[in-house]
Amino acid sequence: MWIAMREERRIVQRALMAAVASLATAGAAAAQGGGAGDPASWGFEVREERAAGQPAEAWRLAPELDTAIDIRITGLVARTRVEQRFRNPSAERVEARYLFPLPEGAAIDRLEMDLGDRRVVGEVRERQEARRDYAAARASGQRAALLESRRPNVWSVAVAGIDPGQEISVRLEYQELVSYDLGLFRLRVPLVVAPRFDPGPTLPMPEPSEPVTPATAPVLRPVRLTARIDAGVPLAAVESPTHALEARRRQDGVWTVGLAADPVPADRDLELVWRPVRGRAPQLARFEEEAGGDRYAALLFLPPAPEAADPPLPRELLIVLDTSGSMQGASIDQARRAVRAALSRLHPWDRFNVIRFSDHAEALFPASVDADARSLEIADAFVARLAAGGGTRMLPALDLALSTVPDSAAVSQLLFVTDGQVANEEELLTFLAGRLGDRRLFPVGIGSAPNSFLLTRAAELGRGSATFVGRVEEVADKMAGLFAKLERPVLADLEVAWDDPTAESEPERPGDLYVGEPLLLVARLAQPDAAVRVAGRLAEERFEWAAPAGAPTPASGLAKL
Repeated sequence: MWIAMREERRIVQRALMAAVASLATAGAAAAQGGGAGDPASWGFEVREERAAGQPAEAWRLAPELDTAIDIRITGLVARTRVEQRFRNPSAERVEARYLFPLPEGAAIDRLEMDLGDRRVVGEVRERQEARRDYAAARASGQRAALLESRRPNVWSVAVAGIDPGQEISVRLEYQELVSYDLGLFRLRVPLVVAPRFDPGPTLPMPEPSEPVTPATAPVLRPVRLTARIDAGVPLAAVESPTHALEARRRQDGVWTVGLAADPVPADRDLELVWRPVRGRAPQLARFEEEAGGDRYAALLFLPPAPEAADPPLPRELLIVLDTSGSMQGASIDQARRAVRAALSRLHPWDRFNVIRFSDHAEALFPASVDADARSLEIADAFVARLAAGGGTRMLPALDLALSTVPDSAAVSQLLFVTDGQVANEEELLTFLAGRLGDRRLFPVGIGSAPNSFLLTRAAELGRGSATFVGRVEEVADKMAGLFAKLERPVLADLEVAWDDPTAESEPERPGDLYVGEPLLLVARLAQPDAAVRVAGRLAEERFEWAAPAGAPTPASGLAKL
């Protein structure tokens, strides 16, 4: 569906804005070959408006863009407000287009635009109707705008009828869920649109008008960011592995966060991390919202920190490593280190194999082998020699990895090390959904702007988790944390019971959890403050924890989850 714009004030001259509100991919232009160069940051491009029938002027990069991001986090829900400002620097009336990223899974629920003294607000329209209205308004010299999804987590705005020197302000609000893994809350804020490799014939051809910001944009766009965190549980620290922060705890337990250097260039994604105070008892954070006469609840169950290492599970580890051209430079170094760290954590009772891919896929061994000293030595030398180059053809590599019969006596895990920069995400996700079976999938996102949509969705399909490594210095700690989790027994046979017979809860069957993973429940309740119990099995022991009825932390946005 599409969102068109209505005016908030009475204005004689017509204004129109439309936006895609679904994740229908319009087809992205391909980044062919090596993929070298810095990732593209946000940016406006402009061209002079021409009369109907006249050839269009070439797009040129426009300066004077300012982006302000404000994030309000309540428990598990993050609401983000993004405002982008642009001024037409030329002496001509222009049309502008603007490419920008959004987090995977984010839902836009408000969109508005200021054009001089005019403000317009988004409304839903059908895709083709919105495009026709935009084209008609542009052709008649009226001010108009069009917002659409170019691929699952990349959006573009086209704005027509911008007068010389006029300032445009586009504001949007969206919400998403905060992730929790290995004892840390995380929120990734995308600031970069990176080029993607298109494998070709399996996809529809790109639309001719597809906007692409150059991979070597000469101007870095300034971004300002503020955040407010009310986690619902006591926090030990708020940090970022990507940017220097100024974080302060208020007396009420709420944290306020800003950038130490404000603004910062949009040259890499930003990650916020906040760490709860952990103990030997499980933590249950509960949030509720009343909307439309219904009561909605969200429950976050944080397992206790393990007191001692349990005996590791026998595992079959398949490592799939991206060595395509987009991995050149620091990315391939990070990837090699990540894989070698994974190999170093294997035990003699484990089995493994390594598959590398670019234009084609290549397995180190014909089948999984025992993780003995000789096999690990061969694998380490193989990984050390790998270099980046060629296209990013993921499907043959995944097909090769999943064609083997998993070892029934071991936990089968697939480690997928890549930047994920491809255009055929839906094809890959459909393949994984049909082929993973009982295997657990753990993507490791490499580089400053990995394809978090693809990697996060793949992890969900594979009942695993995605790990993102943005710098070489992070490899050791992040891989150690990942393998500390993979080597532990799971919380199995999970059951959830609300003291409300009419409760509608998602997920209905939580499944199994690795130690360190959270359980997130969202429910619609008829009885306010109903108690809830979580039960399951850890190794061979049964456990049960309860969240008693009481005053939950108020939250907003739960009804939209």
